[in-house]
Amino acid sequence: MKRHGPRDGGFILIVSILMLLGISTLAIGMIYNAHHGQVTAQNYKNRMRAFYASDGMRSLLAQEVIDGNVKRYIDTSLMDGIEGEVWNGAGGSIAALQGAMSHAPDRKEKSGYLGSNWKSVTDYGVRWRGYVVPPSSGAYTFFIRADDAGAFYLSTDDNPANLSSSPIAHVESWAFAWPMSGTGVSSPVSLKIGKRYYFEFLHTQGVGKGFGQIGWKGPNYMTERPIPGKRLAAFGSKSEKWDTTQVGRGKVKYSLSEAGPLVYTLNTEAIMGGKGDTTFRSPLNQTLSLRGDNPAPPDTLWQRVILYDFHADGSNPDFNRGPPDFAGGQVTPGMVKLKGLRYTTENASFFGLDSIGKPMMGTNPKYNCGIDKWFTAWTPGWFGTYDYAGGKADCNVRNPGNDRVFFNIMFKDSLPFVRRKDLGANAYQYKRFGTKDVPAFVPLDGRGLGDEGIRDKDGVLHNYSFCMEIHTQFEHTSGMNFEFNGDDDVWLYINDSLVMDLGFVHFSTYATVSLDDLPLTFGETYPMDLFYCERQMAGSSIDLITNLPVLTQSGKPSSSWKRDYGNLE
Repeated sequence: MKRHGPRDGGFILIVSILMLLGISTLAIGMIYNAHHGQVTAQNYKNRMRAFYASDGMRSLLAQEVIDGNVKRYIDTSLMDGIEGEVWNGAGGSIAALQGAMSHAPDRKEKSGYLGSNWKSVTDYGVRWRGYVVPPSSGAYTFFIRADDAGAFYLSTDDNPANLSSSPIAHVESWAFAWPMSGTGVSSPVSLKIGKRYYFEFLHTQGVGKGFGQIGWKGPNYMTERPIPGKRLAAFGSKSEKWDTTQVGRGKVKYSLSEAGPLVYTLNTEAIMGGKGDTTFRSPLNQTLSLRGDNPAPPDTLWQRVILYDFHADGSNPDFNRGPPDFAGGQVTPGMVKLKGLRYTTENASFFGLDSIGKPMMGTNPKYNCGIDKWFTAWTPGWFGTYDYAGGKADCNVRNPGNDRVFFNIMFKDSLPFVRRKDLGANAYQYKRFGTKDVPAFVPLDGRGLGDEGIRDKDGVLHNYSFCMEIHTQFEHTSGMNFEFNGDDDVWLYINDSLVMDLGFVHFSTYATVSLDDLPLTFGETYPMDLFYCERQMAGSSIDLITNLPVLTQSGKPSSSWKRDYGNLE
């Protein structure tokens, strides 16, 4: 039997120690791995909690928008126009203005759109600056018009340090009309919805009144000239209004802003603390649109109208009286009130409006004593009739009974306006003129009280003696016009004021209205009320051209969601 010596005992001791060390190391590793796994699992939970907290807040905000509670969360002061710095005596050139900008401005001015139109200030230079916020993503082209000179600079973001070194659009001398080409038109610039872009607009004016304005053309056939205040934020203003709420053990920051009409940007960011001083964030960005798809303008736009057919047999004292009363008629102003329509809810919903206006008799009546009843369906017992003597009548004195002479039949209809691309992106025309190639305006032929009166050159009878009304709303921007050519009575009201007055029976007459000349604010919404009557039996013509964008088209807005989730850090 072999006996173990001292060497064998030492070997066994070393092996035992190594085994103990290995077991200890394994145990420590197992303990470490278990702890690390616990930390990792907890951090993953915090990461998921941050994501779900942020996403849940986003869903709640979106539902508030859909429910119509958006005003509770939006800070409207963030989009309220811009401020300009004015230097006196710097109207010679853009270079002169840039030199004057080395010292403090002489005064500051505010504007509700991108630019100004000062009629009584001369020899000045002004720098407008702030942030422009696109209502949708895509390519934008900027336009500049100015008297005398102007230069527009744009940054790639909201940082003034990234402002373009040279103007993206400029004019060296006065440009009254919006340019279609040249240096006054920028190259297309790619912009993102809801993002703020810093800009500077330098404008100088020497002698005489001056103006300087910036417009743009964007996706979905959007054109605004000038850019209204709802797209602008003052320089130095907060980009967003952030609020914070507690969700479990963490906090969620959230903001809601209006990127455009019925388009909102929602931003949330949840912050959750993890093990080992780890912080997990989940910034989420989302766009919520409550407007339907915005397709290209149709080639034909059907405008709703209401028509009223009257007797054409001369029994109505206001219609078809014949010679000499209506012979050689001329335009007579003042037949209706210059300001102040009579508003009613009657048939307003047909035009998509809450109320519509009706004309009232003015200071110079001309066979229109019953005009307050022309544009409404006849109701028995309105008032007694009246007679004219020598072409005049006391409209306040009426004979009792027989109010059926004012009988009419009402028709709800629509007229096809054809797009005129040659006249602008939003220009439409409705023309019926009774020429060889264009038929007369007789929309009630074969209807109502029947065809009567004088036969046309082809021996055909038509239904004359009728009135028509159109009501709509529009968002005011620069370059809007309304043109009319035809007969008989035409009264156009914009914002409750008479701006086209072609009263009485007359031959075809042309008139136009430029809305730039009216006391309207860019970006604001105004009502338009048009009244037309054909009171003779010897022809009827109308040629109407307008580029007012209609806001009362039928159709319920639909919601669309676009989510762009940030990274989980």
